[in-house]
Amino acid sequence: MSKKLASGSDIILLDVKFGTGAFMKTKEDALLLAEKMVNIGNRAGKSVGALITDMEQPLSDHIGNALEIVNIIDVLKGKKSRLYNELKEVAVKLLSLTDKYDEQSATVAFDEAIDSAGLWINLPKWSRLSTVTKDIFTIPNCSSWAKCCLFMRRLTVL
Repeated sequence: MSKKLASGSDIILLDVKFGTGAFMKTKEDALLLAEKMVNIGNRAGKSVGALITDMEQPLSDHIGNALEIVNIIDVLKGKKSRLYNELKEVAVKLLSLTDKYDEQSATVAFDEAIDSAGLWINLPKWSRLSTVTKDIFTIPNCSSWAKCCLFMRRLTVL
């Protein structure tokens, strides 16, 4: 917690993992640790929340950098998936840690941002990476794997 508090952030969201490869082996132990860490942060004047996550479950439906990028782009386009649900949980929790949203309004804000396709449509404004998405991801008769390989190759050039 000392590093998190020293970061200068007013809002901190902790990801406390449990499972065979995690520091905490059981969900109950992870919950106890999270409660202690949140209390420490709150006593230091920070808005702190925690997610308890199972390290045994992958975040994405795909494994590997190239396929995970395809999954991220699908999320930006509004496709529901395991990654979509994970990102929604994190976004809602972060927004509800601010003084501007409660959990319900944070959920509505996330859904509206994704459902309006605003993230995908506005991607060109946010990133140089978007210059390759239009020409690569609209290639007809090209597999997702091939598109992703082209995308990754383009990333290394940027």
